[in-house]
Amino acid sequence: MQNKELALPIWQIAQYALMKEASLSPKPGLVDSLNQGAHQDMCLNTFLRSALCLGETMEEFYHLPKKEQRLDDEDTCLFYTRLFAKARLIGLKGEEKMSAITEGVNTHKGAIFTFGLLLISWRLMIDSYPRAGSEELLGMWPKTIQELVQDTLPREIEELKNLPAQSHGSQLLQTYGSLGPRGEALAGYPSIFLLALPYYRKISQNTSISEDEAWLRTLLYLMCHLEDSNVLHRAGQMGLSMVQKNSRLILEFDDTKDFYSLLKQFDRQLIDHHISPGGSADLLAATIFVKELLDAKEKS
Repeated sequence: MQNKELALPIWQIAQYALMKEASLSPKPGLVDSLNQGAHQDMCLNTFLRSALCLGETMEEFYHLPKKEQRLDDEDTCLFYTRLFAKARLIGLKGEEKMSAITEGVNTHKGAIFTFGLLLISWRLMIDSYPRAGSEELLGMWPKTIQELVQDTLPREIEELKNLPAQSHGSQLLQTYGSLGPRGEALAGYPSIFLLALPYYRKISQNTSISEDEAWLRTLLYLMCHLEDSNVLHRAGQMGLSMVQKNSRLILEFDDTKDFYSLLKQFDRQLIDHHISPGGSADLLAATIFVKELLDAKEKS
């Protein structure tokens, strides 16, 4: 099967995933259509405007491998390291656009990093394997991401361990040993490819639950397992343990009415404790993107 055009441009699929995640409700401690979650400086409209302004950034990520291209005598590792460095610059420009639209509020900084890696690695795969099907590409995706970051991120992490903590990420690394988004990328995003996507595919086969409920359950499944750096920053290890434990308890309830009732109570609890599991939300948006892209590829 040769590579064919998708029904929608890939950057629009990325925008859809960001807006879909933002609109899902209720999300514990997170901005949604019902409230601002554990935030005072943002609302659903802030997230939607941010997602819309990032279309050009997502498009630049996708076209980067074609624009740069590998030199005739260039080692693959060097090419991928060069691509990642260029991607960082695109990401910084995207953050500037986001900041301008949101008046300085950080809505999608983590998502820009993750979506950039997903888009660039996808383009590398479909250019190298134009006949590959969606499931074959899915199998190659984690390793391709790892190859993109394997030279740069380990050095960054070592540097952050030994420098004065100037960011939330460096503080968490030095205090808890948490690798955050860098660790996810280095491992090939196991939270997406080994946890969230398989879980969503399994529960979405249950015709008694809606698509939104399936995604909300997937969010809780991520919250059960992820060492969410946003939660660690706001509430420490005890807060993270509480979030993981309560997420696990709610997932035990199969009845939709009970599930939503408990979800709303959990939302109130996290708001009261000023806890926002933003890392889980970013990975949920990325999982939605991966799922939608694979579906689009299958239909193309």
